[in-house]
Amino acid sequence: MPMTREEILAIDDTPIHEVKVANWPKPLLFRSVRADETERVYKIINGGPNKHVNLVALLCCDEEGNPLFTEDDVAELCKKSMSSVQQIMEAIVEAHPILTADTAELEKN
Repeated sequence: MPMTREEILAIDDTPIHEVKVANWPKPLLFRSVRADETERVYKIINGGPNKHVNLVALLCCDEEGNPLFTEDDVAELCKKSMSSVQQIMEAIVEAHPILTADTAELEKN
C-alpha cells in the first residue's frame, strides 16, 4: 500500500551529517538542504561575497537540526581559517552530489 499524505509529511527525512575539522576539538554537524531552501542555496552559490561561509552558516546545526548560526554570524565565521571552512564545504558537497557542479564555480571565485 502506498504512503499516505500524513505519513509523508510526518517523516523527518533531513539527515544530519558529521564532519571532523582539523584543529577543532569536536566534530561539527550540518544538515542536508531542504527542498524549500534550494533557491536560497543557489543564490548563495551564485551570489556575492563569502559564498563558502554563507553556505556553512546556513547548514551547520545542533543534534536536533536547529541552526547553529544566523546571518549575523557570517562576519565572525569569515575569520575562521579557509582550511577549516574548506573541510566543511567538502563534506557538504559530498553529502549533496547535486551541488558538485555548482560548487565548482565557488572554487573558481
